[in-house]
Amino acid sequence: MLFPYLKVCLSGLREKKLEEKCMNGKIGMQVFSLLLALMLVSMVVVSTVSAQDVCRDGTAYFSSIQLSDKGGKVHLTNLPPAQEYELVTVNPSLFAVDAGSGRPVAVDILGKEYLLDLKQVPAPIAEDAKCIVVNESGTFTADFPWIQCYSGTLTEDPESYAFFTVGDGVILGTIRHGNNSYTIDQVGTTEVGGVRKIVHAIYNGSTVIDVKSPFAYDLQVPVSLEEVEKLEESEKMLRAQNPQIDPRSVTTVTLCTAHDWQFRNAFPSPNYEMANMIAQMGSAFSPSDIGVGFQINAFCDIGTVLGSTTNPYDLLQAFGENIKPDRDYSDSDIAVLFTGKELDGDTIGITYDVPGSSGHAYAVVQMVNAGSTYQATFSQRCVNTAHEIGHVFGGKHQDSTGSPSYARAYHWKDWGIWDRYTAIWTPFMGDEAMLEFSSDTNHGDASHDNARRIYELKGTVAGYR
Repeated sequence: MLFPYLKVCLSGLREKKLEEKCMNGKIGMQVFSLLLALMLVSMVVVSTVSAQDVCRDGTAYFSSIQLSDKGGKVHLTNLPPAQEYELVTVNPSLFAVDAGSGRPVAVDILGKEYLLDLKQVPAPIAEDAKCIVVNESGTFTADFPWIQCYSGTLTEDPESYAFFTVGDGVILGTIRHGNNSYTIDQVGTTEVGGVRKIVHAIYNGSTVIDVKSPFAYDLQVPVSLEEVEKLEESEKMLRAQNPQIDPRSVTTVTLCTAHDWQFRNAFPSPNYEMANMIAQMGSAFSPSDIGVGFQINAFCDIGTVLGSTTNPYDLLQAFGENIKPDRDYSDSDIAVLFTGKELDGDTIGITYDVPGSSGHAYAVVQMVNAGSTYQATFSQRCVNTAHEIGHVFGGKHQDSTGSPSYARAYHWKDWGIWDRYTAIWTPFMGDEAMLEFSSDTNHGDASHDNARRIYELKGTVAGYR
């Protein structure tokens, strides 16, 4: 050790001895200073090595834009209700290369750099998925463009969450860390050097002021008692034919996702928006006591086909009638309409109260702010989508008196303080609505177990096509 050589001059000693000790003290201080300098140099070297392990600077993927600098060329369509956000354009090709490299990826989020450990995961899209455009001139199909999804965590926090959907012109993503939930969402368009670019907003969900009223609700269209009894009998027969289901297996349910022109106006790249929502919404169906995975077989742009109606009942009926040929063509189990319309009343979604019926496997989900407890942030859109699709699998509200009695949503208090509600709770409870289903093995009990109901019907739903 070097520190014993560092002497301290003490008063009360002889002058000569004092001089020697002080001289030794000076030498010791010089040695100490040299060691400190070496330590600092070594820290710089280590930092340099660590920096070399990172793909590139965190600002490489996002270019900040100012509205005042663009001469009115920025067209905003869907700004988040957040108090804190930044508008950017993105470099998806560069991000995709780095995210798939296996090295840490640095991203600049609202002025702070985060290091991410990411790995590529399958996108929820069939290899032969088609983009279908329906308009007054006919129906046109095309292959889906490139898309890549990445999942991971912050390098400093293994309990954090990160997910990105990357494609032509977009980097859509979510980062959850501690009390912060950051979203990268598409909110408009601009021109850069004569080239159209999609404007993204990076915002912190914690800066969204939670609206407590008025409440937003969804609707379920009832059917006759005779039809319900017929469906229940059919379900019993199917379960008797397939009594053994491996609880560890994942059942793939296929989707025909559709959007209207209002949704396209709000989200400039509508198909990537739907893909990103399905990818992240799917986490509610992925726990082992449910075991459902989603695959999109078709993306349908139905434009103005459904007319101008905002009546939820009329819209659901018209959607079912018009999308049926595309659902059949794409062999999809469920068809979902992502609408940019603001539905009448306080409605933000609608489906049929007929679980187990292929002829009623249609849902409509509102994707824009309702001026209520539903502000249509990305996380809220995912919960709303899970809510309506959950109904198709037989999931029910907390006050359901139907059969089975355990198919009910659940409410609990996080840490005994904060209210939390599972996805199929009604009314919609804003940011207190969680992307999960009631479960006897998690948040719920034997009388509140929508996860069990979804699990029981997943084979039936997956057999629609």
